[in-house]
Amino acid sequence: KSTTGQRIQAQQAAVEALAADPTRETLVEHLIATDDTAVREALVTVVRQLLDYAFCQSLTARIDAAEASGDGESKDQLIALRKEIQEIRDEVDARAMAVLDARARLLRDLLVAEDPEELLVRHLLEIDDAFLGILSTNIQQAESEGRMDLVEQLRALGDMAIQTLTAYAPPEIQLINRLASAEDDEQVRKVLEDERDHLDREFLQMVEQAALELEQSGRQETASRLRYAAAQIKEMGATERV
Repeated sequence: KSTTGQRIQAQQAAVEALAADPTRETLVEHLIATDDTAVREALVTVVRQLLDYAFCQSLTARIDAAEASGDGESKDQLIALRKEIQEIRDEVDARAMAVLDARARLLRDLLVAEDPEELLVRHLLEIDDAFLGILSTNIQQAESEGRMDLVEQLRALGDMAIQTLTAYAPPEIQLINRLASAEDDEQVRKVLEDERDHLDREFLQMVEQAALELEQSGRQETASRLRYAAAQIKEMGATERV
């Protein structure tokens, strides 16, 4: 019921509505329908891939139509909306790039650290999907270059990262990570069923917040997995538990 909670609920509702019909035209409609910048940011983030030339054409066509009909007010509003969307898009892209740069820097530091486990503990919150993705990419590149010593070192770091995360993360964070790394919807449902006794309204809010943060950092696939998990938690009636 807090202001933050209401904002998250509004963002969640907008994202779910768009997810039901994720097209460029639908995105334009939803962006026009809301004057909440936070909701617009959530929409732009979750379907960043739709903000392409075709999307710009669709929005420009509406601006031209408003001008042709003599509706100056609508024209000005749409032009302002286009500028705001471009700014949000650039900010989303910059955040996603900053996350990737930070995770790549962490990996480089780990490779030369005297005590990589200690460094991992200090950067526990950065052991995430982005870090593991960069790790995997580096392993593949090292394999293609025949640098098997580096491959072995990177794989050992990956194992250490997972072990550290398992050992030090709070139970709720461990559960969210298990859901985020699930291979498919069936595995998500199995994890939730196994942990049914630990699912409540507070945990649901943590999952939804994690999904939103993932969307804002450009990690759509993992965010979608957590969105699915949140929907399953609601269906299981876990939100009735306080």
